[in-house]
Amino acid sequence: MKRSLLLVLCLSSAAIADDKSKADALFKQGKKLMGEKKYAEACEAFEKSQSLDPGIGTQLNIAKCYEDWGKLARALKAYRAAQKMATDAHDSRADKIDGLVTELEPQVPHLTIHIPKGAKTDAITIDGAPAGDLSEPLTLDPGPHTIVYPNAEGATKTKVVPVERGGSSDVTLDLPSTAAVVEHKPPPPPPPPPPRPRATPAAATSSPRTASEAPASSRSACRAT
Repeated sequence: MKRSLLLVLCLSSAAIADDKSKADALFKQGKKLMGEKKYAEACEAFEKSQSLDPGIGTQLNIAKCYEDWGKLARALKAYRAAQKMATDAHDSRADKIDGLVTELEPQVPHLTIHIPKGAKTDAITIDGAPAGDLSEPLTLDPGPHTIVYPNAEGATKTKVVPVERGGSSDVTLDLPSTAAVVEHKPPPPPPPPPPRPRATPAAATSSPRTASEAPASSRSACRAT
């Protein structure tokens, strides 16, 4: 039992050491790529390094990479993540990170999307991703953004909305409201016709014959007598 536990601990330690080694290599790769202004590859390398061996320093490099790339909304999100990590760990860099967040916030564009009251938002996408909660302005990277949504007729519509660094934009989507959506059902079938009255057989009208209606032969016999 002790040997098995020792083996598990050894394997776990080896796996952790291997992750740290890979994380270090990716971090160095990210620094090199960022120096070459290859921001897309650099940010990806930093993200992978952070997933293997999370650290405040790596998270700050992710934020700086996105900021230099011009992806300000993603940079702000990364800075805030580093801010939380530093605060939770009582790290001495917390105050500096607070300053970075405060400095960047007014530069991040905001987009307010107006929709009819009661309209569903689950089918709205921005740049291919779900739009999410639209009750507050969205923070986006500077540049054009593609909004795809269903209109009142059920067809898909597209709007391209540009947002500028430090600016705010508004857009209104003609989504169908819940109240306006009426389910079209076929009309109910007409009621069946009333039953036809049943024909009653005619009553028998024959009546006993009177004396005057007696057969001629009978009347002749009476006269003869």
